[in-house]
Amino acid sequence: MNNFLLEIISAEKKLFSGKVVKAHFTGEHGELEVLANHTPLLTCLKPGLIRYQTPEGNEDIFYASGGFLEVQPHQVLVLADTTERADELDEALIEASLHDQRNQLNNSEIEYSKALSQLAELSAKIRLIKQIRKVKK
Repeated sequence: MNNFLLEIISAEKKLFSGKVVKAHFTGEHGELEVLANHTPLLTCLKPGLIRYQTPEGNEDIFYASGGFLEVQPHQVLVLADTTERADELDEALIEASLHDQRNQLNNSEIEYSKALSQLAELSAKIRLIKQIRKVKK
């Protein structure tokens, strides 16, 4: 089975370094699936998932708030701004924060670009939680 080295590094720490069979990312132009021998690529990551499968069949999922993705035929490097394990995301807390951010958009004294960025991150977390829920059913 073909595999490649995946390294996921956030501003806080190295989260993962090991061989994987495939990996999924949320790039600036949509969802990406990377397999061994992928064409070289450099792109920005948008808020969304990082999911990978090891040769043993184990799967792990993270949320990334953004960052950069470098793909080489036998190695993939993720430099993420911030990350959270998908199973540690608190849906109720995220929904409440999403509601608060939407309400703040009605306030003319806020910074719209910052509020929209936060809305995008919160919405990506909710989408990730819902995707995980579908897979587990």
